[in-house]
Amino acid sequence: MSRAQIHLMICRRQTSPPVEEVAKGIIDEIQMHFPTLVIKPYVYKRNRNQEVVRARQTAMVLCKEVTGQTLACIGDYFGRDHATVLHAYRRIKNRKYDPDLEYIYDIASAYCKRQGWIHADV
Repeated sequence: MSRAQIHLMICRRQTSPPVEEVAKGIIDEIQMHFPTLVIKPYVYKRNRNQEVVRARQTAMVLCKEVTGQTLACIGDYFGRDHATVLHAYRRIKNRKYDPDLEYIYDIASAYCKRQGWIHADV
């Protein structure tokens, strides 16, 4: 078995919701709040549009918080490496300096709370 196959097997072994389910739900929720922006088709592509980047970073961070998966597993799902997920995590944690990012994060985290994926005190 190759390292890549072992990595995928580890990423899929979990008790929390899968990264795919969490990411899709978060992106759908953000898209619903911003219907004029076309976010969904570009989240998994090499797009640097600020709205797409904010949505992608928010989804990456919440996937980490909800699933507890490694940065590499989450990065693989989004077509990025672990360092990009780490950058997103740091950016989200400093979101008070970016009101738009904070608003998107609040929308997405409220969705995760409604799903029961994270507790209300997070």
